[in-house]
This record gives sequence, C-alpha cells and structure tokens, in this order.
Amino acid sequence: MSAAAWNPVVQWTPKHLVDEVTPPPRDSPSAWIVGLAPASTLYVIAGFDDDAELGETATTCAVGETMMFKPYREFNSIYVTVQPDGSWDTSDPIRAEADHFADENGDFIGGSVSEVISHFQSADERRNEVAEFRIHSYHWGNAKPFRLEISADTGKAHFNPVDAG
Repeated sequence: MSAAAWNPVVQWTPKHLVDEVTPPPRDSPSAWIVGLAPASTLYVIAGFDDDAELGETATTCAVGETMMFKPYREFNSIYVTVQPDGSWDTSDPIRAEADHFADENGDFIGGSVSEVISHFQSADERRNEVAEFRIHSYHWGNAKPFRLEISADTGKAHFNPVDAG
C-alpha cells in the first residue's frame, strides 16, 4: 500500500458546499479564491467549478470575514469479496479514521463498509453468487474557520486559519 494511503494529504472544501453532491476538495482553502467580483471588493469563492455563477454555488467573501472549511482525507480503496449470505472479507486494511465509504462510482455513500455492501446486495443481481466490490474510504473532519486576508508581501488574497483560543 502506498504511503499516501497511510498519510493522506488534507484537502479542503467550503462547508456550505459539502452535501450529497460535493465538488472535489482542493489543496487549501485559498485555492477556492478565484478572483474579485465585478465592481466590488468582494472575493469570489468558487462553487462546483471556477466558472460557477454567483448565487448558484459560487459565493463571495470580504477581506476580514471568516469562512468555514471542512478538511477531507481520502484513504485507500478497499476490495471486498461478498458471499451470497452477505458475509464479506477483505485483505485490505480499513483505516480507523475512515467514516465515509462509497462504491467505486460514488453512487452510494455509507458510514461503514457493511452499509455499502448491504445497499448493493439489495439491488445487485449478483446477490446469489460471490461478488467483488471496490469501496473508497475517506474522512470529513469538523469545519474549521479561516479568515480572508491580503498578504502584505504579495498583495494577494488568502485564507488564514483562525485560532480556536
């Protein structure tokens, strides 16, 4: 197993975009800043893509304002063999921190490997035979506040974490 699966990079998504359909997380909260709103001092925060219209999924943030971002870590894929009776096994380790599991297409998300398997066994025509599934595992952490600031050195907008204390 790759080192990345055991030490995944933390990526970020604005909290208001984390839902049943979520855009791909980005490397930092600042990576969501896509420019200035027209005739404004407000910075545009991307929605599902950098070209999203304001009011759809894109939003704005003023310098000094705080926006909540959720950390995301993607772990290893888990290959499971499911028996007709619903029992399953895997030789892949399942990370204790993983709290979300999805089928390989992302069509169903559950809180455990068993929940994903149960969902597909109820709908899959292969339920009466041995079947193999690939399940993705990942973790969404609690939202954290970041303040939009302007760098004194570069003049560029960026998000800085807000201290909890």
